[in-house]
Amino acid sequence: MARLESFSVEGLFGLFDHDIHFKLGDRITIIHAPNGYGKTIVLKLISGFFGGSFSIFRKVDFRQVNFRFDDGRILTITKRPDEQSNDKRKGNSTPPFTIRLHKSRKTLQEWTGWKPEGNVKDKREIYSIDRYIPHLYRLGPREYRDSQSGEFLSYYDAIEKYSDILPPQIRADLAPPEWVRDLRGSIHCQLIETQRLLLQRASKAAYERSELTWVSAVQDYSKELVTAIAVTLAESATVGSALDRTFPNRVLARLREPTAPLPESQLRSRLGELEQKRRRLTAVGLLDDSDEGAIHSNDRFDEPTRKFLSEYVSDAEKKLENYLRLLPRIELFIDIINRRFQFKKLSISRTSGFVFKNSRGGNLDQTPFLLENNMSSYWLMD
Repeated sequence: MARLESFSVEGLFGLFDHDIHFKLGDRITIIHAPNGYGKTIVLKLISGFFGGSFSIFRKVDFRQVNFRFDDGRILTITKRPDEQSNDKRKGNSTPPFTIRLHKSRKTLQEWTGWKPEGNVKDKREIYSIDRYIPHLYRLGPREYRDSQSGEFLSYYDAIEKYSDILPPQIRADLAPPEWVRDLRGSIHCQLIETQRLLLQRASKAAYERSELTWVSAVQDYSKELVTAIAVTLAESATVGSALDRTFPNRVLARLREPTAPLPESQLRSRLGELEQKRRRLTAVGLLDDSDEGAIHSNDRFDEPTRKFLSEYVSDAEKKLENYLRLLPRIELFIDIINRRFQFKKLSISRTSGFVFKNSRGGNLDQTPFLLENNMSSYWLMD
């Protein structure tokens, strides 16, 4: 029986080329690298082919992976150039990758993946797989949620995961050819994971029945942050609306006051502090990036101007008070995360919560990100 001699991946995350040679004699190979270089993803790519799920090859960003066997055969999985790592191909049924088996530079076999329309006469039926799987909930034309595992599945993922219980007319052209099945089953491979970031929650979505399900802690906390930001925005808007209604009358009253306004130096200092707070809030995503609120003037402030700006500064500081309760914690969290990880960067969105980007500025799907950075994984292969 052939044994896996080496494994390589090209263009992993658009950054790395890894070539791993297994110590077949010692039967133990240790893979080590700094955090963020793709160790866990490499193990999942190997496990995904040998009896695991092909979904990892759709979700992870790479150009090509190569499995080299000790009998001289080489199996390659090549990703389509236009495929995105997050598998959001709406309306595109083109196979996401091609599998080829080579020996001595000669292609022995080739499989270009699924043909989801296949022999189904009513093509709408292939997207109605949730009718056969009670705990699968449709979120969109090709997106589902598995309430048992808490996973969000694309059409391909769901078909592959539950192909054994789907009717023949749906799975007819989805199964890989016999030579791929034989090769996948020729090596026993098991990925042992310790997942520290799963939480059990009661389902809250309107499209689900009330039941306990496993959810990602990071995604759960991300939603909590979005809620906290929304509450802060609402509170700030209430304060701002009340201040704006009374602002004209308060300014007029201040202009009539005989007392001297703030000195110009003190007023400019408070304006500078106010702008600094706005920049910090903008940097963490709590405020929109805008320069319209900044006051730029080298002219000397006369007394009426100082009275007006004193009232303005006081109001602006009150409007930011609610934001400033969140700001230090968010800044600390972002700093800790971004100092720890390489080739990735965390930012905060008021609508999406945690947003991860790679070193090229592209968005990272949270699932591969979590797999790579938050799980300890072990790999056993005979």
